[in-house]
Amino acid sequence: MSFDGMEFEDEGHAAYEDELGRPVGARPVGARPVGARPVGARPVGARPVGARPVGARPVGARPVGARPVGTRPVGARPVGARPVGARGGFLDPEEWSANVSELVCAHSAVIRLGATLVSTDGELRISAFDAAPNFRVPGAAPPPAPGVAGEEPLRPRDYTLEARVAVPDRLLRGFAANPELADTLKFDLAEALARRADQTFLGTGVGGPNGISALVRPTSARGNRLQRLRRVLTAIRGAGLALRNPGWIVHPDTLDALTKLKTVDGLDPSAGAGARTLDSFFALLRLDGADGGMLLGFPFVTSAAASVGNAQRIYFAADWQEAWVGVDPYFVTVDAPAEPAGPDETVIRASMSLDFTLRREAAFAWTNA
Repeated sequence: MSFDGMEFEDEGHAAYEDELGRPVGARPVGARPVGARPVGARPVGARPVGARPVGARPVGARPVGARPVGTRPVGARPVGARPVGARGGFLDPEEWSANVSELVCAHSAVIRLGATLVSTDGELRISAFDAAPNFRVPGAAPPPAPGVAGEEPLRPRDYTLEARVAVPDRLLRGFAANPELADTLKFDLAEALARRADQTFLGTGVGGPNGISALVRPTSARGNRLQRLRRVLTAIRGAGLALRNPGWIVHPDTLDALTKLKTVDGLDPSAGAGARTLDSFFALLRLDGADGGMLLGFPFVTSAAASVGNAQRIYFAADWQEAWVGVDPYFVTVDAPAEPAGPDETVIRASMSLDFTLRREAAFAWTNA
């Protein structure tokens, strides 16, 4: 085997060439310049079909620009982050990190609805501004300008969320020949991270930063389920905020209960004559065939994170962009091997540093389902 005029004779290298089809060590350190991965370098089909169902995210639900350009800088991974050696050669952590990052964004209900992602290496203070519009008589002195309405810190390095799995080396060796097998592991890692991240954002998990349930008082849980839903909307409208990017997050079991709910007038549950299921009132509940649709006129998505034990919760926001997620510049980092493991197996770890806060708490409401 030769490279740039240099000859190598190594039986171990030849064995891996025969097995993996890619000579071990043939890619010199630093051979991939910063940012040199061309557009389209990711082969078609690397992300399994159906990973994100069509229609799951309504058109316009997340305005352009909600995720700032440069959240994960190209080439920012420090030297030495990519492991060298036989086990590390089974996968490319850079590619895996990028793929899992995309899948986490596709699977997180809060991010899909438009939460603002911002990357920082240290502390970033999120401020709310309440400008006071008024007419001023020509020549009159301007009134004092209002100050900052609130200021919340984001420190993603304070919290690290990770998912780990021990994979037999015989499976890792098959990743090179069967990318679909690798995709299933990426999918599972991303789904685990996204669900746990949503539990953090909604405030239904243990540990991590405070979520919506801890930052916002719940609306009253009295009355039937339809009354509770309408009470949530009343609380949001009473805050006087514009419905710029509204939406619901409900538990799958809550959605199932809503589709079976019968009513005559769309206001109160009823099993009497003329009663129909709620989903037959298309203005009240419309399903998109995947994990979302329209509920009481606003988009919704389902998430298993919207529950604490057996108690389900319903969340609504006038503008999901007011939910701010602070992340590490790498967003998701995949390491392999991540830690010592048993014989003939490698531990793969996907981790993300994150923090969470609400810029305007009045934009959010929740209730027990």
